[in-house]
Amino acid sequence: MGKSEERPLREIHLIADEYYEYDIRTLEQFLMEQDDSQLFVRIVNALRKSGIVTLGNLLNSNDYDLINIRGLGPNSYKLVHGLLSRAAGSDQIQMIEPMIPKPKLKPDPIARLKERYLRRTMNIKDAHD
Repeated sequence: MGKSEERPLREIHLIADEYYEYDIRTLEQFLMEQDDSQLFVRIVNALRKSGIVTLGNLLNSNDYDLINIRGLGPNSYKLVHGLLSRAAGSDQIQMIEPMIPKPKLKPDPIARLKERYLRRTMNIKDAHD
């Protein structure tokens, strides 16, 4: 393994620490061609499946880590490096809200019982009228 494969991407692409918590989708703003947008979505999905969800996660990985991610081929690898170098040359990166899954709320059992009780009492009253 060569020395460049062992170096984390943060040593190659100098991006300010303040952006490390940003979602990896923020790199989309540095796409040069519209054709790359579909490839970018596939790259983000592959990175997310491997546990890389923030710029910090991506920058702390190295070339060897990227090469071994399932779904990332040579074009993806080049595009990731291109986006990181454009982001490093930018003086400001626009933040995209992280994709956090919303928790599924379980229905409140007491509220359900109250609702059933009210429905039953309403039906009884309606039947007597």
